[in-house]
Amino acid sequence: MPRRNSAIRPAEQMIQATRSQYRPEIDGLRAVAIIAVVLYHAGWRGFGGGYVGVDIFFVISGYVITRSIARQRDAGTFSLAQFWIRRARRILPALLAVIVFTVIASSFILMPTDFKNFGRSLLALSLFASNLYFWLKSGYFNEEAETMPLLHSWSLSVEEQFYILYPPLLLLLWRASKRWQAPVLLGAIALSLGLSASFIIVDPDAVFFLLPTRAWELLLGVLLAVRETDARAGVKWPFWAREALAAAGMLAVLIAIVGFGRNTVFSAWSSVLACAGAAAVIFCGSLGRTWVDRALAARAVVCVGLISYSLYLWHWPLLVFARYVSASPLGTLAVAALLAISVVVSVGSYRYIERPFRGPAVGQRPALIMFGAGILAAIGAGVVIDLGHGYPHRMPEDVLQAYTEAYRVPPQRLTPHRVSPHLAVGAMHGDRPPDIVLWGDSHAGVVAPVLAELANRHGQNLWVYRCIPVMGVYNVARDESLADSQCDRSNREMIDYLIRNKIKKVVFASFWTEFTEGREQQLQGAGQRDAYYADEETVSRSAADARNVFRRNFVKTVATLREHGIAVFIVGQVPIYRYWVPNQMAKLMRFGGDPDAIRRPLAEHRERTAFVDTVFAELASPAVHILDPVPYLCNSGAGYCYGTQSGVALYRDFNHLSYAGAVRLMPLLESIVEGSAPD
Repeated sequence: MPRRNSAIRPAEQMIQATRSQYRPEIDGLRAVAIIAVVLYHAGWRGFGGGYVGVDIFFVISGYVITRSIARQRDAGTFSLAQFWIRRARRILPALLAVIVFTVIASSFILMPTDFKNFGRSLLALSLFASNLYFWLKSGYFNEEAETMPLLHSWSLSVEEQFYILYPPLLLLLWRASKRWQAPVLLGAIALSLGLSASFIIVDPDAVFFLLPTRAWELLLGVLLAVRETDARAGVKWPFWAREALAAAGMLAVLIAIVGFGRNTVFSAWSSVLACAGAAAVIFCGSLGRTWVDRALAARAVVCVGLISYSLYLWHWPLLVFARYVSASPLGTLAVAALLAISVVVSVGSYRYIERPFRGPAVGQRPALIMFGAGILAAIGAGVVIDLGHGYPHRMPEDVLQAYTEAYRVPPQRLTPHRVSPHLAVGAMHGDRPPDIVLWGDSHAGVVAPVLAELANRHGQNLWVYRCIPVMGVYNVARDESLADSQCDRSNREMIDYLIRNKIKKVVFASFWTEFTEGREQQLQGAGQRDAYYADEETVSRSAADARNVFRRNFVKTVATLREHGIAVFIVGQVPIYRYWVPNQMAKLMRFGGDPDAIRRPLAEHRERTAFVDTVFAELASPAVHILDPVPYLCNSGAGYCYGTQSGVALYRDFNHLSYAGAVRLMPLLESIVEGSAPD
């Protein structure tokens, strides 16, 4: 037995629970889940699927809460009001402590735009709607994740929304005939899982963030708890069968954690393995002890499980703030130190914040008053921060000016005609045919204003078409097949339009290396599969596959245009960075660093672009022009590329040029509009 003054005591995990009611292996399973999540967020090798830890938490939560409700119902003591009060006492104390910390830290650390977004996320969290907020921002799926200290709160909102709706429905289900309980729950699980599978292509962010497509994981735990009594009294499992199923379940959990990764598309199916494994472990443990239970019930493992909620709350903002203020990516030792600090803070949070509010040490009335005041204060803080636009005047004037300049939009007069990929041909009817079509992704959009200004000077008409600038391919991170690709359909229409209208010049610009090499930086959250190009012949699973797909299809695309006398201009890959350049510049300026120290070794850039540069070089001809941005963004003699110059950010994030950066390419782009296009 642990000593009375121990910081973590398994017997106190469930207030008013007897030793027979408490299942320490459940806390052990929590430990597996939180370790997976934390090491995944830390970027630890071997934990590429650690995000499934949240799925495991959902299964555990549905099981534990339903088991508790069932005991109280059987004892005749269950009350909806008391259930929600207990949830508040469980969730709010540590959460409010983290909110206080993040508000204070964010006010000192975050840049204005990020602080404003923080205020909005705080407001959403205070209303238990942060999953809706991050769904609308799709923050968990992009590079901005490391600017969002409260991003991880989305899972709390999913749970709380579930526990507002679920208990009344459960009570109605219990009042119905007993034989309907399992069928109804199985039907609800199937419906939620079916929604997840159906919407994963249409809106993967919604599948990740929203309750209807996550409910099946919680309901799986509910089903385990509802059927637990029948499982004990009815079906008798032999010892070997229980051991085998528990071992298979634990193996499934571990395979999901270490086997999934950045190129595993988040979907309902990528969570099934982890959830089914966790359910198997819980189910077998309800029938009798297994060796998996004994391993999970080890004291050290249980202790990690007991602090799992606090550790989940604290580790992410600590990582975000450290990465935000660091002048370079955090090394292994720095990350390990942060994780150690997170554990220490979480132990204190569990011992001095969580536990007192769960038991009688803090009375119900004082607790509710504190919770109400805390939530109102958080709502007020979120509103004030948002309305104050992140309080830019917290920053020194020179820092604010440099930071703001990075996001300056070009003059309205430079906005070119844009063609929607949804209506590629329909949008063109009745318009003056363009002299130049700029075709590409957001990197084309960055140079569009500069090229538009040059085209205006020469009396030429520029149109911008935003879609994959390669015929016959699709993005495996977005589409399941070529048939799903809207851009493939639009691209065929575009090619037909270019040929029929004898357009003279087509300019290609894209984030080329993103699609042939994959991402350089590990992003946070699921849904971060590399955006490789694939076609009907090859479903790309690696950079090697994507390169082959790009080479054969881009060569065909250029050849098709040349066959019809269209001149082709290819804007090469701009250097990219591993962090948000404006933020990094502002941080260096604010904390006494050199803002012009934001550079990338030219050799690194050339190594990364070696493949696409080779393909472009092979295509070069008098009518196929390769426009290399390196001479305008790099110092070849010194061997580095500029992220900033003279206190001006040349990028507005880590890969898109700012307007000031795009203007530097003006001499390069002049060759497109000068003279007549060769045949």
